[in-house]
Amino acid sequence: MILWFILAGMAAMVLLLLLYPVLRAAGIGPASRAEHDIEVFLAQLSELDRDRDRGLLPEQEANTARREVERRLLAAGDRASQAVAMATLSRPGRMVLAVLLILVLPAAATGIYLTLGTPGLSGQPFASRLVPGTQSAENDPRLAAVEAFEQLTRDDPAEAENWLNLGSVQFSLGRYEAAAAAIEQAVDLTDRHPGALSAYGEALLFAADGAMSQDALAAFKEALAADPGEIRARFYMALADYQSGRRMEALNQWLALAKGAPADAPWLPAVQDRIRAVSNEMGMDTDALLAEAAPAPAQPLADDQLAQIRGMVDGLAARLEQQPDDLEGWLMLGRSYMVLGQTSRAVTVLTKAAELAPDRPQISAALLVATVTAAEDDPAMAADIPALTDRVLSLDPDNVDALWYAGLASERAGDRDSAETYWQRLLAQLPSDSEEYAIVEGRIDAMASTP
Repeated sequence: MILWFILAGMAAMVLLLLLYPVLRAAGIGPASRAEHDIEVFLAQLSELDRDRDRGLLPEQEANTARREVERRLLAAGDRASQAVAMATLSRPGRMVLAVLLILVLPAAATGIYLTLGTPGLSGQPFASRLVPGTQSAENDPRLAAVEAFEQLTRDDPAEAENWLNLGSVQFSLGRYEAAAAAIEQAVDLTDRHPGALSAYGEALLFAADGAMSQDALAAFKEALAADPGEIRARFYMALADYQSGRRMEALNQWLALAKGAPADAPWLPAVQDRIRAVSNEMGMDTDALLAEAAPAPAQPLADDQLAQIRGMVDGLAARLEQQPDDLEGWLMLGRSYMVLGQTSRAVTVLTKAAELAPDRPQISAALLVATVTAAEDDPAMAADIPALTDRVLSLDPDNVDALWYAGLASERAGDRDSAETYWQRLLAQLPSDSEEYAIVEGRIDAMASTP
């Protein structure tokens, strides 16, 4: 995928088209967020095969759809690999890395966008939020991405993914009318896929400053008619009820969404925020409602599912041996190895990616995280961590991962002044009211109070 890391925040919208109706996301515990995602993808692959065998789907279309599902199956490792890395770190390390996922890789944050405040006020889509101070309008890489995807739509106007990618980038830039126009093209090209319809309705909603227009409402209704479990459409249909004054109906719909959802589903915080806001408005017991709608634990993957995933990963690795300059392929393979727990292989693959793009800090940061994870099983690999940390900081002085590890290394070396300097810089990147901020601040205080 073009500009994978640059577009990570926006790419989640495209991923949701096939992740829903029920999206599972990787957690920080032993069960991975990718587990249910992969289960859904595998079910889609089986359904494609059945439709092809019954003659309901032409061979060429079936092959195209299969490649797309397989690509998204591998892409699910983007979230799970981060969870694997966090699970091996100390609790402060996991918390700090979680901030990276939330703020820089909101893979998450792109499925449901919460419209805050009164019905007439517009919200801010998660995919368009930037870490304060990290990017200016002049050097915003999304502008270049718009040009790239516009060229792709001109070169291949019949490819739905090009229009979806263009729409997601335009959406993240706040160009909601342009986003709606692009996604509308994808709606027709995907035979009115419910995920595309929901994305189209969402763009229309934001283009109308958060007010539910008739066109947006019709898109969500059509999406639900085709797929009653379509998460984004369900969320916004509840919003339509809320804006029409039917607060209890809206609250019940959001409670139904939250109940049984995966604990780390990227859209769950938005739903929970809505539950809190509306229940507070109505004078209800918010804590009791949220407890009643508790998330469900993830289910482990079956052996045959893992075997199929490993086969796909092996196929990707074989292809890259013949196409060694495919940067995005190496990145996808590295994330896939992280999902499978093959961290040493992930380090090797991400090292190749870093060699292909030495000036991209995100890639070096991914290599740093993979190396830290691999060092848990192979302590000899820890020797590479300081140099990787320095490399990331030279490319991006405010990188969250590198600042955390640099502080840890300085603290362990007895250089408390340097450790505090790194962690103070880290605090500047974190929301002051976040748990992560409190953890890092507590680490600094503990270091200062230790003789």
